[in-house]
Amino acid sequence: MSKTQLANRIGVTPPSVSESESNEVREAITLSSLSKMADALECDLQYVLLPRKPLEKLIAEQALKKASTKLGRVNQSQTLGP
Repeated sequence: MSKTQLANRIGVTPPSVSESESNEVREAITLSSLSKMADALECDLQYVLLPRKPLEKLIAEQALKKASTKLGRVNQSQTLGP
């Protein structure tokens, strides 16, 4: 689909479509603009956050971190002073 066709479907000018594309490249596009483009293309916009690591690994790392913090406090409180 051309920029002109997309602009007509969204109800904006072709330069506005170009600006949206530039904003996307700069990671500055709004969800509102993406939603309008998705609608014009008869698509659903899905905004998703995906973990970089498997969920099980993230949970294990968080548990280890928390346990290390607690054990560190216990070790400090049980250190014999002069």
